Amino acid sequence: MTTAPLSVAIVGFGRIGRVHAQHLREHPSARLSAVVDPQVPAGSPPEVPEFDSLEALLSRGPSIQAAVVASPTALHREHVQALVEANVRVMVEKPLTANFEEDEQFADWLQVRHPKSVMLAFQRRFDGPLLRLQSWLKEGRIGRPFKFVSILEDSRLMPAGYESPGLLQDMSVHNVDELLWLAESDPISVRAQGHQLFSQAHSPVVEDYDDASLELSFEDGSIGQIFVSRNHVAGYRVESWVYGEAGLIHVGAFRQNRHEVTLECYGVDGEGSRERFPTRDYGAGVPEFLERFGEAYAGELDHFVQACLSGVAFRVGPQDARRASRVLAAAAKAVQTGEVHRWPD
Repeated sequence: MTTAPLSVAIVGFGRIGRVHAQHLREHPSARLSAVVDPQVPAGSPPEVPEFDSLEALLSRGPSIQAAVVASPTALHREHVQALVEANVRVMVEKPLTANFEEDEQFADWLQVRHPKSVMLAFQRRFDGPLLRLQSWLKEGRIGRPFKFVSILEDSRLMPAGYESPGLLQDMSVHNVDELLWLAESDPISVRAQGHQLFSQAHSPVVEDYDDASLELSFEDGSIGQIFVSRNHVAGYRVESWVYGEAGLIHVGAFRQNRHEVTLECYGVDGEGSRERFPTRDYGAGVPEFLERFGEAYAGELDHFVQACLSGVAFRVGPQDARRASRVLAAAAKAVQTGEVHRWPD
């Protein structure tokens, strides 16, 4: 028996909403049934019904089974709550809400009321090179890990109209989730620094910092280091390292082939191995993050669609957002005070 395609709406048709819409239209088991945006820009699918509000979609639109929420962060809670209360399963872009306290409250509400309804769009968990890195860690290729490093540096200014809750919550949330996922642990302390160095003076988007660093300390003695910036003026930079007692693993390299991601593993004797992961060419003019993580976005959407069709729980949910948010709240406090934030402070 052939299963009918999953009927999905996109709520918010900005640059990441367009990415999800493209992957939805390419998915063999899903159908893009509606687009919600107060001002749907040119380029929206002409055959797809458009609505200027979520209320309009839910009251008079086509029947939907699932939705991707890519609206401004300040509207995430309102939109997600309305959808899950209408029995629609949701994938929501990070961050979960507009501030740390609300993240915690809303994650707990969802856990009690709708525990299987919401997936967080942490696309790095579906990235081929990072998944292979995780598998190598589990195989013990580099022994006990003692340092995790994650770097994310943009080279382009945020586009006019983009709404950011701040560099830590908007940008480093990806890196924090990556390290918590790879380390399989929560930190016991966090220290952090934030600066305004360059891009903030030229950006149409107001943020607290344009450059930040975090250091997480784990109970087993290992550490995590995160560096995020809007100031990598020479191009997009995404790299990860894991150092272990028997070697290190490295993902990505600045100015490598832009349609390929490298994964390297080296032992203490210098002998190593390398794998190459080709990336999709999305053409000119796309956001720089899509060149690196396009396949990961497609992979997370496929997981969302398949989980919705089968009724199983999502691989990543609100409690993962809550964990990352706790770390970021601690980091924000550490930046402001200049002190190490320790749990359970």
